[in-house]
Amino acid sequence: MLSDRTSGRFGRRRPWIAGGMVVYALATIALFFPPEAVTPLYLGIALFAFYLGWAMIQIPYLAWSGEISTDYHERTRIATFVTVASASALLLVMLLPALIDQVRPGDDRLRLAAMGGVILLTLVPAAFLTLRAFPDAPLAPSPVKRERPRLTETLRLILARGCCCAWCFPTSP
Repeated sequence: MLSDRTSGRFGRRRPWIAGGMVVYALATIALFFPPEAVTPLYLGIALFAFYLGWAMIQIPYLAWSGEISTDYHERTRIATFVTVASASALLLVMLLPALIDQVRPGDDRLRLAAMGGVILLTLVPAAFLTLRAFPDAPLAPSPVKRERPRLTETLRLILARGCCCAWCFPTSP
C-alpha cells in the first residue's frame, strides 16, 4: 500500500526497494557476521530488521514486475524469470553450508559468513540492475472514494441473502 501511494522523481517502487536494500544489507551483516556473544534480544532485532528489509524489497519488486508490461504473456515471462532467479539464488545459498562442510567440517562461523557474503556480494549488482532496469509505470488515477459500509449494514446484507455455501442451501433440481 505504501509503495502504491508513493510518488516522486524516483518513482513509486524504487525508493522502497533502495531503502529495503539498505535495511536488508545492515541486517545481513548483523545476522551473518555476529559478535561473539549473541543475546536473544540481538537475534530478535536482527531477524526483525532482516525480514523488514526483505519485505521492503520484495513487495514493491513483485508489484513493479507486474507493471512492466501490459501484455499477458510478457508478464508471465517476467514472473517466471523472477521465480526461477529467486529459487536458483536460494538454492545456491542453501547449498553453501554443505559445500563448506566438505572442506572445513564444523566451521560454523565460516558457513554463516559465506552465506552472508553471497547475499551482500549479490545485493550490490542486483540493486544497481534493478533500480536502473525499467521505468516506473505511470501512477493510475485514484478510484472514486466510496463511503465504506458499516459493519452492521454489511452483516444485515449478508444475513438477508442467507448463507451462500452449498452445505446450507444445496442447489438440487
